[in-house]
Amino acid sequence: MNKPNTAIWLVITTLFAVVLSTFTLSHIVTHPWHEVPELGADGGKNIFTYLYHVLYGKGIWFEGMNYPYGEHITYTDGQPLLSVPLSSLNKRLTMGDALTIMWWTIALSYVLSIIYCFKILLRFSVKPLAAMCFAGLITLLSPQVFRISGHYALSLMCVLPMLFYFTLQYNQSGRYKYLIFIFFTALPATFMHPYYAAVSLVWGGLYSAGYLITHKNTWRKKLWHTAPLLLSLVAVFAIFGIYMKVSDPFINRPVTPYGILANCTTLKDVVISTSSPIWAFIGTHIAPGEIADGGDGRSYIGLTAIITLLVVLGIIVRNRFA
Repeated sequence: MNKPNTAIWLVITTLFAVVLSTFTLSHIVTHPWHEVPELGADGGKNIFTYLYHVLYGKGIWFEGMNYPYGEHITYTDGQPLLSVPLSSLNKRLTMGDALTIMWWTIALSYVLSIIYCFKILLRFSVKPLAAMCFAGLITLLSPQVFRISGHYALSLMCVLPMLFYFTLQYNQSGRYKYLIFIFFTALPATFMHPYYAAVSLVWGGLYSAGYLITHKNTWRKKLWHTAPLLLSLVAVFAIFGIYMKVSDPFINRPVTPYGILANCTTLKDVVISTSSPIWAFIGTHIAPGEIADGGDGRSYIGLTAIITLLVVLGIIVRNRFA
């Protein structure tokens, strides 16, 4: 597809993304100034920390909990990338303004996600109309959509598609400018929520492992390709770590009594889910009590995706060693 047609389809896809995101998110986009989906549990706490800091706080120290000491805004899920800059305008912003900025930021991430999924599919020679439709479906059917009910900082849908797209561009061109794009995608996202740094590094590690296994270049060339990518993502970790070390005055913070891995996703959570009719049947009729709900650690990717992944891995191994 030539460049003029690509530009036209990109404009069409952008309009499609805006309309689809507005329709899907509905009142979150059209009436964001009074939308609070959850008043209890994590949702209530996370909306409180963000709003309190925007309206009454200043800088990186949150004084709405742990009286009289306060807490670092990062540990409160207070969306520091938004709440810290906005806190300098707290005399001029209302609660409705703060909610509008948060929800429209999330809505914008949906639009960007659709656009970048569209661009990824085009790179794999999918026809533009099909790419546009599937980009919308990929975004709106992602399990990450559920984060919008309480884990607002984790609702930014565009982070992974952008990382994937820039990595794809780096894979195909080898140009280091895409590593800069990856870095400046992961770094701001990390200052919205630290989990994005971990997700970015996991993606970079999996890509690097796959590249080392599947490509037939010399090991020197393969390492020369993967090492800069990993370095750009490790740099995100390093910058954030230095920032936390310098800005957090507390030492010897208490740890969770059940251990840091108590609520982590396990392999079982990836391949088993009580939300799947198939696994629910197995848990009811074949293996009662064995199919447990993953809770916060649930990360089920679906049987279709699992089977597809196994088939693709089988093809890669066959082609690699045939």
